[in-house]
Amino acid sequence: MKLNCRTAALAAALASALSSAAVAADDPFFQITEISTGTREYGYKIAHGTDDYLTVKHKYDWWSYFDSIPTEIDLSDRFSYTLGCVYDSKVCDGYYVEENENDGYAHSFFKALVDNTPYTYSLLNSGDRSDNLTFFRRSINSDGSVITGWVDNSDRSFENGVRFPVVWINGTQTVLGNSGHGQASTSFTTDDGTILVGGATPESIITDQGNYRYCYEYYQENNFREDLLNCPGYHNSPVLWALSGTGELQATQFLTHYSKADNDELSTADVRRIIKLDDTYYAFGYSASDEIGADSTNIATYWTFKYVDGAFSEVSDHLLPSGLDRPGEDDEYFGSTWFADANSNGLAIGNARYNKMNRNSYPIEMFVYDIKENTTSFAVKNKPFFGATNRAVAINEHNLVVGVSDYVNSQETVVYGNPREKAGFLYNHNTGSFYDLNDLICSSDSCEIDGKYYFIYNVGDISDNNTIIANAYRYDSYEDWTEYSHPTNVTITLTSDKFDVTDDKYDIPEDYVVKYTRPRISYDEKEGGHSGSMNGTALLLLILMAATGRRLISRSARRGS
Repeated sequence: MKLNCRTAALAAALASALSSAAVAADDPFFQITEISTGTREYGYKIAHGTDDYLTVKHKYDWWSYFDSIPTEIDLSDRFSYTLGCVYDSKVCDGYYVEENENDGYAHSFFKALVDNTPYTYSLLNSGDRSDNLTFFRRSINSDGSVITGWVDNSDRSFENGVRFPVVWINGTQTVLGNSGHGQASTSFTTDDGTILVGGATPESIITDQGNYRYCYEYYQENNFREDLLNCPGYHNSPVLWALSGTGELQATQFLTHYSKADNDELSTADVRRIIKLDDTYYAFGYSASDEIGADSTNIATYWTFKYVDGAFSEVSDHLLPSGLDRPGEDDEYFGSTWFADANSNGLAIGNARYNKMNRNSYPIEMFVYDIKENTTSFAVKNKPFFGATNRAVAINEHNLVVGVSDYVNSQETVVYGNPREKAGFLYNHNTGSFYDLNDLICSSDSCEIDGKYYFIYNVGDISDNNTIIANAYRYDSYEDWTEYSHPTNVTITLTSDKFDVTDDKYDIPEDYVVKYTRPRISYDEKEGGHSGSMNGTALLLLILMAATGRRLISRSARRGS
C-alpha cells in the first residue's frame, strides 16, 4: 500500500509506540467477531450463560445529538438529555433547523413522535423476528429463555397509552399492562421457577396532562427548544411482577416512587436489575427526586423484598446508597443518579451526572455500591482524564464492569463547544484496573485484524464468560484508519481466553495492554476556529455525519495540545 508523507509519519509514530511497549504480546488480548453490520444497529444485551444476544436499531439516530450512548436512549431514561443541548450554538442550531429531515436531528426525532412513528426496535439473534417494529426486547436472562421489553400501542396516544410492558417466556408473550407508558426491564428466576420481573408502569396519581406534553401534541417545527428540560418522556412508576414458569401473572407489587405529583414536572422511575442475597431480594433502579426544581430528575434507588408463597412481603425502599449525595436543592454536585446493574456478589454499579461543570463538561461518573459493606466508591473518578465521563453499563459475576467513556484523545470543551468522542472501557473491580478496550485489540506488531482496523466506541453488556457485546467503527485500510475515513458501524463480540484467573481476580496481563495510537482527534480549525466554536467546514461535516454515519473529526492533530 502506497502511503503519503503524513500517513507514513503516522505509521512511523505508531511503530515506535508499539515497539516501546513493555514486552507486548504477539496476539491481541481480545478477539473480535462481527455479528452484524448496520449504520443504526447497536449491540445491546447478551445472555450471561449462552450465546444469545439482543441488538437495537434506531430509526432516528437521536443519540448522537444528545451525547448519550445508543443503547441507553429511552423516553423513560432522561439522564443524558435533561440538560438539553449544551454545545456550541452552531452545533445545536444545526439540529433544530426545519429543513433538516435527515436522521440524526432533534427535529426529525420529535416529528416522528408527533407522527407516532416507532423510533427504535430490537432484534434477537435467534427466534421470532416478526413484527419487529411493534416491540422492544430490553433484557435477556442467563439462559435466554426469558426476555423482557415492551410492545408499542398501534393506536398510541396519551388517552390510549403508548407502550405496554411485556415478558416473553420460551417465546410465549405475556402483556403486563394495557395503559399509559410501561416497560419490563429485567427478570430473575427463583429456585422454584417463579419469574420475577422488574420495570415501570403508568400507575401513578399523575395524569398525562402537563407542559411537557407540548413536545408531542402541540409540536411546532421551529419552536420547541425551551421544553427540552421536561421532555421528551412520560410519567411512570417502578413495579415488580411475579409470573409462573408458563407466564401466568401471580402477583404485582407497586414500589415507592418519590414523585412530586406535579403534572408540569416529568417524573420517571424503573427497576433495572433484580438479585438475591441470602434470603432477601434486591431491586436496583431509580426513582424521581421530590426535591429537584423545575427539571425533576432521577435518584438512585433500591428496594428490598421477600417473595414467599406467591406473595411479596417486607417491601422497603432505600433512597440512595450510603456515601452518595442526594440530587436536589442542597446538592452542589449531582443532577441525576441511577443504578445500571448488579451482581450476586453484592456489587451494584450506577452513575451520577454532575450538575456543575467539571473541566468544561457536565460529566457522568460511575460508582460502585457494596451492599454487604454499605459503602459507595467512585471507582474510576477522572478516568481516562480529569473531568471525563465514564458511564457504567453492566457488571458480570467476576466483578468486571463495562461501559463508555470519553476517549482519551478527545478532551475538547463540551459546554459551548463540541461533543467528545466516546470509547468502550473495561474496569476490573477486583484489582482497580481501568482499560480502554481499544488498548486490548492490538498486538505488538499491529492493530490490523484480518486486513481491517477497528475503534470500539460503544458497549452493551458483558456475560459471565467475559464475552462483551459492543460496537466499533471498522476501517478497511490502514490509511482510512489513520485518517478516520470511511468507517462502517459493526456490532461485535469481544472474547478472550487470556484473563489471569489467579485468586479469581480475572486480571489482564500487562503484556496485552498495547496503547491504541492514532493522531489526536479534533474538530476542523483550518479557518481559524476554536475548539469551542465550529466553523462552516465543521458544521457541514456535522450535517453530512448524520446522514452517512461518519464521525466528525479533524484529519490533523490538534495544534498546541
